[in-house]
Amino acid sequence: AAVASCAASIGDERVAFVSDLHAEPTTHPSILQAAASALRAASPDVLLFGGDYIYLHAEGIHDLLPRFADVPAPLGRFAVFGNHDLWSHDGAVRGALERAGFRVLVNENVALPAPYDQVSICGLDDPWVGQPDVRATFDGAGDVKILLMHAPEGMILAGDEPFDVAVCGHTHGGHIALPGGVPIIVAGPLSRRYSDGSHDLGGRSLIVSRGIGATESA
Repeated sequence: AAVASCAASIGDERVAFVSDLHAEPTTHPSILQAAASALRAASPDVLLFGGDYIYLHAEGIHDLLPRFADVPAPLGRFAVFGNHDLWSHDGAVRGALERAGFRVLVNENVALPAPYDQVSICGLDDPWVGQPDVRATFDGAGDVKILLMHAPEGMILAGDEPFDVAVCGHTHGGHIALPGGVPIIVAGPLSRRYSDGSHDLGGRSLIVSRGIGATESA
């Protein structure tokens, strides 16, 4: 789909993930609205945001979040920071996310409400600009672990830590790619190998979103 949201199931429940929205000034509002519409149509029970909500300036967060206000997520909304959020003003971004009903996770985990309290959302701080702490991220987590992070490079930090599925963005499918989508300019050592899509990591799954917004003007 043109909108890079993805869903997985926990029992009969649905988890939706979106990343790299990059609100203002490089992403047209119609693209953000299309993303919100796609998520609304998916009717998720859990909504995960993977960071980079803005592009360099935090003001865009205030235009972005109202578009997603009516996306249902009865089991919770959870978010992590991306590098652009930390480059701008993470305090302003956090405040806006929390007012919009998101639990911002920085090297911590939280259980879903019963009867899904065996499922933990584990939020790892951005591996590029943040201060990621894998041990703290998984400490006390439930039997089923969903790793929410901004970039595939979080896998380097996670090492052999057990989890069920990880979701991230950051790659944009390669900032420059050959015809057919083969990335040639990427934003990290794992961003070429895991530029988008679903990957089987031997008992663990990694889902990488191409993201929604742009970081350069046309």
